[in-house]
Amino acid sequence: MLFRSGLPALEAEYNGIKVGYKYIDGDVKYAVTVPSGIYAEIVINGKTVATGSGEYNFSTQSENLDIPPYTPESTVIEVFDNPKAVEAFNEVFGGIFTGSEIAWMKAEPKTLGFMAEFRDSEGKMKLSDFPEMLDRANKLFAQKTEL
Repeated sequence: MLFRSGLPALEAEYNGIKVGYKYIDGDVKYAVTVPSGIYAEIVINGKTVATGSGEYNFSTQSENLDIPPYTPESTVIEVFDNPKAVEAFNEVFGGIFTGSEIAWMKAEPKTLGFMAEFRDSEGKMKLSDFPEMLDRANKLFAQKTEL
């Protein structure tokens, strides 16, 4: 599982199969429920466990989940595919993304870091301000997506 999103917990269910995890003090606790009559292969950290029906719990160590959802390596597409991220980025970056440039950056997947360098070269923002602005955009995005 990839924890880049920083989600401390997640649960999902499909056709009676339930899976979930919780991040607790550096460990990831997984819970899997396989309904009667179903055969499953559970893969965690590259290890496969073949199972029949029942409830299964696993635990692994994990890196810190406190990773920002958007980094300089994130693509503009990643931001603009999420309406809440668009709100946060436009608020922090002051509408620095315009229609035709967004289309160009989406067509040729450009990173947020590229966008910052591009805007710096145009004199529309200082590249040195980008890390702090990105941090503010991530925090605002987190606030907008809190349940």
